Parts: sequence; C-alpha cells; structure tokens
Amino acid sequence: MLNGAGLPTLLLALQLGVGLVALGDLARSAWRRRVGLFTVGQVLTAAVLVTLGTDGLFVGQDVAGWIGYALDLDPEWIRPATIGLIVLGALLWSSER
Repeated sequence: MLNGAGLPTLLLALQLGVGLVALGDLARSAWRRRVGLFTVGQVLTAAVLVTLGTDGLFVGQDVAGWIGYALDLDPEWIRPATIGLIVLGALLWSSER
C-alpha cells in the first residue's frame, strides 16, 4: 500500500494512463490524417479505458453496470464483455505497426 493507494487504485490509474495514451495516439493520427482499422482500435481502447478509469478513480458510479443495464445485458456478461472490448481494441490498435 502506498499512502492509502492499494493495488486496485494503482490498476485504475494504469488503466486511465493507457487510455490517455490511446487518446493521444488517436489525436496524433487525426493530425497526420492517418486513418485505418487501427483507428477503430484507438477509439475503442481510449473510450473504454478512459471511461472506466475515470469512473473508478473519481466518479464511482459503476458506468459498466449502468451501460449493461441500459443494453439489457445479463450482469454475468458485463465484465467479460468489457475485457473483450479492451482486448479487441488493443489488437486493432496494434494492427497499425
């Protein structure tokens, strides 16, 4: 534990950091007018990680649960679907290289 920040807090900060990197890379790609399948990965990764990281660190409203409820998803599928979106976004984002 680091000054009251446990492992979950550190992982949320890492999640938010990676999401912000994806957002920065997306901005750089837009500036250079480079668009491709990897852009979908950048958008997906940034959207999911920034949303979940911000919610977990600052807001605390269970955004993933709220979206799952709004889409009428079975609660057992919310976490696996979130992980699947993160993995899919990362794979698409890495297709640029």
